[in-house]
Amino acid sequence: MLLSDYRTPDISGEVPFLCKRAGALVEVYCAKDSWLRKNSYHDAWHEADVSSREAYVAGLVRLIQHTAYDWIVLTEDEALQAVVDLVADETIARQVLPLINTADRAFVGSKAVFSRMAKERGLSTPRYVLYREGMELSTLAYPLLLKVDRSSGGTGVFVCAHEHALKEVLAELPEYKKVNAVLQEYVTGETIAVEAFFYQGTLITYACSRVLENMGSEVSVSSARVYENNEAVVALTRKAGKVFGMHGFGNMTFIQDAMSGEVFIVEADSRPNVWFAAVRRIGVNFSQAIRQLLAGNATPHPQQEGAHILRHFYREMNRSLATGDLLTAVKWIGNVEARYSYIPWYDSMLFMYTLQLLAKTRIKAFGDAHPRLRSYKQKVASLFAPN
Repeated sequence: MLLSDYRTPDISGEVPFLCKRAGALVEVYCAKDSWLRKNSYHDAWHEADVSSREAYVAGLVRLIQHTAYDWIVLTEDEALQAVVDLVADETIARQVLPLINTADRAFVGSKAVFSRMAKERGLSTPRYVLYREGMELSTLAYPLLLKVDRSSGGTGVFVCAHEHALKEVLAELPEYKKVNAVLQEYVTGETIAVEAFFYQGTLITYACSRVLENMGSEVSVSSARVYENNEAVVALTRKAGKVFGMHGFGNMTFIQDAMSGEVFIVEADSRPNVWFAAVRRIGVNFSQAIRQLLAGNATPHPQQEGAHILRHFYREMNRSLATGDLLTAVKWIGNVEARYSYIPWYDSMLFMYTLQLLAKTRIKAFGDAHPRLRSYKQKVASLFAPN
């Protein structure tokens, strides 16, 4: 297997472990500081030139042309979008894109195309319009969500309670981010997430959860979840897999209306996330599903019943240190609610990198908040610098 990312998001951290447990020989194509290589579960590293999207894609294509990979997984949206935009060779596109039909490639990473396809193909999704310059904003129904067409991880999504708030967001956005921006109906209800694995559009294995805590606002990435089955959500997940022709990893976001109970699909990403490896702790084994699939067995596996809380160590600690929420940090140190079970002890390399990154992030934030101290540090460093 070849795993690759263009940026260096935390979502890639445990994907090599996930695939290695499936019995695969795992190679990674990524930058030096990518989470994909900050672990003990990859067999080879191919350094990616990420100076531009063109350089990244050119290197990826060369690697694929010279190596007979059985499966290629791009682990984040920017890598997928680069392939969608820049790979004209259909043979390469079919190898890389997690879709049955590469004619639907525009769906990958595009919130505008997702909304259009969901509506056209009969999926229950919130009402929306695409932003256009000069449109009458006063006639829109508020509150609403503004979604930058190509955005991920909760960035580029804004809750606008009224027309003035929408105008403020638009005033701050560069022009290119306004193109095909989605203005979506805001549905009041519970956010439900699904990690899913599809084979030729068929749902094989899934993990369904309610979002318990986020890193920041309600539209940011999650740091804690309650995993429990929701039949209406699973049914819509199954339908979405067929509608979009998904083949491989997918993670989806739904809203269940607080009043009517109706379920709406609001996002569908064709990639893994940080929770795919974590859910093994509650009996959802994506590695086993991959192993069986590689052996020619595509038997579906339902999620176990019951409610189970999972927390993400790096995200919770990062948020607590950034916001001064020392209570959360103390809970991790004191193993409150069995938090130690969520720490990646199984991989000392990944664990140490996580701690180092937490420390570096906080030190940088402290330096940014105290520029005079940073200036002193630079002056002291210059005294010992070689002439």
